[in-house]
Amino acid sequence: TALTTTSTDAAILQNTTAATGAATLQISPRIRLRGTAWDTAASQTLDWAIENLPATAATPTSTLKFIHSLNGAAYTTPMTLTDAGTVSVLRSALIGTSPVDNGTPLSLRSSSSVSAYFDGFNGTYGNFYFRRANGASGTTTVVTNDYLGAIQVAGYDGASYVNAGTIAFKAVGTIGSSRVPSQLEFYTYTDAAPSVQTLALTLDKTQAALFAGKVTQY
Repeated sequence: TALTTTSTDAAILQNTTAATGAATLQISPRIRLRGTAWDTAASQTLDWAIENLPATAATPTSTLKFIHSLNGAAYTTPMTLTDAGTVSVLRSALIGTSPVDNGTPLSLRSSSSVSAYFDGFNGTYGNFYFRRANGASGTTTVVTNDYLGAIQVAGYDGASYVNAGTIAFKAVGTIGSSRVPSQLEFYTYTDAAPSVQTLALTLDKTQAALFAGKVTQY
């Protein structure tokens, strides 16, 4: 059919049971996408599914969940999208006791320059914001020497991407209510095969700058 300025629903997957005071929300039916893969010994079944999860409130909200399962196991939730526009990408391997690569949960690829823009308006400004909690549910307090986030760069060596620089953010000191002291660590990589991540500069919780090598004035 010809495109018009308005659109209609081609299909609706609806939970026809209305929410009540006793059953305050009704989750939508799932859309499930199933594939199989050979693991060198047997065929494995992989499922992705999408569902709409409402939340009860004076003004109800909902979250679009992208969930995954292997061989019928319980679903995990790698990604969610709220009706407020918040995207959450979950990776189980969080940065731990060293500022090393922990995978890429979000990837932007282009043959030209790739940039991420964080626009602010109406008196606001963009933020690039790292957060960390411990525990499986993300509700356990961080401890001293936990890395809270890192910015990394890498270059392609002809076979794979190799890390070439890191700025890491580390909790250091006494952690308590409204209190997470920190330091910034700047790492460079040696001109060797393989390159070795080497701490070059630390800005500590007292705002002191600690250089690992000599300071040269140009």
